[in-house]
Amino acid sequence: MATLESIAAHLDMTERNLRDVLKKINLNHRKASLTQIRVGYIRHVRNQAAGRGGDEQQTLTKARTEESEIKSKKLRVEYLRDIGSLISAEDAASVITLWCRQANTDYTQGFHKLVSEIQSRHKIKVDNELVESIVIPTTERIEDHAQKLGEGLIEGINDLSETEGSGDS
Repeated sequence: MATLESIAAHLDMTERNLRDVLKKINLNHRKASLTQIRVGYIRHVRNQAAGRGGDEQQTLTKARTEESEIKSKKLRVEYLRDIGSLISAEDAASVITLWCRQANTDYTQGFHKLVSEIQSRHKIKVDNELVESIVIPTTERIEDHAQKLGEGLIEGINDLSETEGSGDS
């Protein structure tokens, strides 16, 4: 049975390096022959040289996978844009804002119609200032929320563009 010192000398490395190599090639120097260790080490070095092993291989594989996913997503976005199924963040923000304006108009008209019906059916007078003190802040909150949603869409796209731009440099 060969010692760590003799195996390290045979492979022209330090004992510390040998321990690391044995761990990577999953061999126990007490159980494996010198030939098994030498063949395992040579295969390990070949794999590293061919780009199939080593400490950086996992990082490289992950980076290549991410790059492939990004390219695939970009192609999908381009395809959706080409067939007209994709709109810009600015257009989406505009649609949200327009919808909000129309909804607020409808809500306000609905409140006034409800008040008018109550006055007519129950023969009472409802204070319009009271109604407006409830309706106006409500519609303003809805409008503010829609504006924040639209701005968030645009900021999200801008943040994404900045991230992609810095990745290319």
